Amino acid sequence: MATLSKSSEDWSRSMSSEPTHVEPDSSSGAPLKDEPTAPDIEHNEGSGLHFTPSGRLTKTSTTLQNTRAFLGLHPEAPIDEEHDMAEHSDLWWSKMKITLREPLLEFFGVFILVLFGDGSVAQVLLSTGQQSAPGGNGFGSYQSINWGYDESRMRNTMERALWLLIAQHYSYGISLCGVVGNKSFGHARARAMEQTKPEADERTVADRYLRWGIGVMLGVYVAGDSGAYLNPAVTFTMCLFRRLPWRRFPAYFLAQFLGGFFAAGVVYANYINGINQVEGYGKRTVPPSKTATAGIFCTYPQAFVTKTSQFFSEFIASAILMFVIFALKDDSNNGSSKGGGNWFPLGLFFLVFGIGACFGWETGYAINLARDFGPRLMSHAVGYGHEVWSAGGYYFWVPMVAPFCGCVFGGFLYDAFLYTGPSAVNTPWFGLRDLIRPKKAIAERVEKHREAGLV
Repeated sequence: MATLSKSSEDWSRSMSSEPTHVEPDSSSGAPLKDEPTAPDIEHNEGSGLHFTPSGRLTKTSTTLQNTRAFLGLHPEAPIDEEHDMAEHSDLWWSKMKITLREPLLEFFGVFILVLFGDGSVAQVLLSTGQQSAPGGNGFGSYQSINWGYDESRMRNTMERALWLLIAQHYSYGISLCGVVGNKSFGHARARAMEQTKPEADERTVADRYLRWGIGVMLGVYVAGDSGAYLNPAVTFTMCLFRRLPWRRFPAYFLAQFLGGFFAAGVVYANYINGINQVEGYGKRTVPPSKTATAGIFCTYPQAFVTKTSQFFSEFIASAILMFVIFALKDDSNNGSSKGGGNWFPLGLFFLVFGIGACFGWETGYAINLARDFGPRLMSHAVGYGHEVWSAGGYYFWVPMVAPFCGCVFGGFLYDAFLYTGPSAVNTPWFGLRDLIRPKKAIAERVEKHREAGLV
């Protein structure tokens, strides 16, 4: 064979047009299957490609498969093939990034989510009553600076933009449950754009829900290659109903928890002077104190809400979250754009905003252990004390347990009544028979994962 001299760009184009599946050969020292060697390509030191000492072009990830499998991750990392073959991928930090690819994505996805969420609560709470603010009553509507100082103009601009997005996605007349009713789409749109909500407290609460939705949307964009679960309860439900291997749950869970924990630390460091201004230097209190700032980091229930209602509020919000996520990700659901597609993060934005606007008052709609327990632990560490656990009648366990129960219930409802694809529910006896024979069920599940290339 004649020697081929190609630049790295030409090589990447040829690789992308004719992808090569690289597998380690069972015999030691043998070249990788279908892998170009030194006679096939000129060894160019400046090409940026990764060659072994024997002159073979190889993927760095192939040397890390055992480590990734040990951590419960897929042996093949979800990275671009050209990057995997690049010379820099053989550096120790590049190998670390490849090995921990999905946990790092989940960590930073939750990190971004909590930065926006806790940051918005901090800005609203700490600036309340500040007369010099653009709105004259704190920075609760601070995003109006980005839309223009005219509050009504900002609201109309936002509403027109949101309706335009919906109209572009759903090009026919539709009926939106709870918003449109039986009115025509055009009439509902016009009426919604005419409505105003001048009350400052309503705008403040809506701003918080809006920013949590933005945090979730941007977190999904950050963590896309890992699946962007960003929530241990969602991850658990995906393992239960959508064949996500259970062995990935521990690594994802730890990464999500740490993401929320460290993000809360960043928010605290940024707003520590504002907290001192509101509470007093060195003082840290939790609700129902009038100057409490612990609510910046995690959720606390209203004083009148019973323990049963606390649990039910988180349960129903989590069930709605999972039910709609399954609908958005359902490839056979024509109501969404085939598995959500590029509209999925925007759909989550509306979903989280809607849950907060409708079910967020009583308990703060944690619906996510990583976003509540991690920041709660950080608030304890920075000086809020034991009260972060005892407040609300030891409420702290509710946003840890209820989201798991609610998400499983919401996922079950969708699969039992709407989903027609493969699911634990779409098996004899709704999958309950597997509880009687767990070893056989696990063996069958692992075999299906191998056939599907999930492990």
